[in-house]
Amino acid sequence: MSDLIGQSSNREDVSKIKNWYAINTKPRNENLVCKLLNTNSLEVYLPMLEVSKKRRRKSKEKKEPLFPGYIFVRIDLDKPGWEKIKYTPGVRTIVSYGSRPVTVPEAIIEEIMEQLGHNAFAQKNSIPFKTGDKVQFTSGPFEGLEGIFTGTISGKERVKVLLELLRQPVKVEAEISNLEKATG
Repeated sequence: MSDLIGQSSNREDVSKIKNWYAINTKPRNENLVCKLLNTNSLEVYLPMLEVSKKRRRKSKEKKEPLFPGYIFVRIDLDKPGWEKIKYTPGVRTIVSYGSRPVTVPEAIIEEIMEQLGHNAFAQKNSIPFKTGDKVQFTSGPFEGLEGIFTGTISGKERVKVLLELLRQPVKVEAEISNLEKATG
């Protein structure tokens, strides 16, 4: 069931379901609500954000909702029974104006999906460099030196840089916070 989180589900019934709506959930109940609504054959979307939490000098990757306390569901308000959503455990309310739920434009949902990619995750601190970019160390043991960005190290806030030391190319690992794009 964890594959539902961060992606939309039940896309085969899209032609029968009309619009996207935002559902306000109780704190930290987004995953629960997604699973419960999905069992009712509704298309549910919970965009997730990958964040890095530091605790006791250790960095840990964690996935959190992009919009804490909100999920998106695609429903047809003309069909009876949609009101039951607000009685789903973990749901506070359907975002509404008066008594009518507010439609979230399809273009906004598509843009979120596109920005997050197919895996529906975004990195909070995305890497501002591409492979081959010239970078300069702003702090640390290599401060002031320039190198070539060669890639990231999976699951860490560290990257690989190719430096020229003593006229020899040397691969080094560094924290992303110690680098900036080289000028010129």
